[in-house]
Formats: sequence, C-alpha cells, structure tokens
Amino acid sequence: MLAQFLYYSTACIAYKSSGNLDVLASARRHNIHNQITGFLFRTEDHFVQLLEGHHDVAVETMGRIRRDVRHTDMVVLPVMLTKQRSFSSWLMGYADAVNPKAFSPILGPEQDNFSLEDKRAHFIRLTRPYISPDQRRPIAANWGQFYDLPG
Repeated sequence: MLAQFLYYSTACIAYKSSGNLDVLASARRHNIHNQITGFLFRTEDHFVQLLEGHHDVAVETMGRIRRDVRHTDMVVLPVMLTKQRSFSSWLMGYADAVNPKAFSPILGPEQDNFSLEDKRAHFIRLTRPYISPDQRRPIAANWGQFYDLPG
C-alpha cells in the first residue's frame, strides 16, 4: 500500500537562498534511494509538500523531514492510502510563490506522458480541499496565488 502525506511548515531558511536548492538536492538523493515521489511548494515563509511512497518508507521519510532544522512548526494533514502514485516519475517537483505556475520537475528514472501543466492541475486537485476559503489554515493565504484564490 502507498501512502501520501501532505504537510506545511514554517521555513527557517531565507526565501531566496541556496538553501532551497539544498532542500531539493537532499530530497532527490533520499527519494531515488527510497522510491519516494512528490512535490514541494515554497512561499516566502513556508514549505508545503506532498510526498508519496510505500507506507513504511514514507512514514520514515516524514520522521526525517520532521527533524530537519531548515523548517519548524510542521503540520501533517491526514495520511491518504492509495494503490497508485500521483507523481510517479517525479523525485521532487518544485514551484514557488514568485512563479507559482512554473513547475520545475526533478524527474525519476522513468518518464511519463503527463505534461507539467497536467501535474500542476493534479497537485491542485489533491491539495485544494486543504486550502479552500471555507477551510483556511495558516498557510492558506500564501497559497492563494498558486490556486488563483481570492485573498
């Protein structure tokens, strides 16, 4: 069984620093070895990540992420169990609040036939319930431009 985790946290590294590239490089190294796939969104103050993998490995990965000193105040939303990956070829996709519609995938060993826009739309479908105006969380205001929500 596969597990999908979605979390948000407060960033402890500057928004426009090389530390963000370090986060992505670290994710890629870990994810390729552990067959984890997913997507990371960075706002000025927060990280939002959806990651997926075999349940036990994904749980271990979430523990490692929770201990990472590059962020704090991590809030993990309820785990979703699934039989199929949503980001099967993405070791870690990435977008930020400056250019939220431009995805930068870091692809896994295999490619798939879905466009970046298809992947973006899929990420939005998966995570939108957590940021809808009637279910606002502390991060929701920062997600607004990514989801084209009113402020």
